[in-house]
Amino acid sequence: MKIRTGFVSNSSSSSFVIKNKKTTAQIAKIMVNIIEEDYKDDGHKGSIWYDKAMDWLALNLDYDKPIIIP
Repeated sequence: MKIRTGFVSNSSSSSFVIKNKKTTAQIAKIMVNIIEEDYKDDGHKGSIWYDKAMDWLALNLDYDKPIIIP
């Protein structure tokens, strides 16, 4: 996950705005839930990594360093 604090023009990455102060793990948990719901909406039963990712995120909500979840 890229974290940017200023304006970036001509960026090829997706952008979103976070209104409340949240840790990287809290943001990742929200994003993983959204991805999983989209995946299920496409007719899939659920991804293999979802439970493992959510378990780790639940135990590390104060984690504030960049993390990568496949």
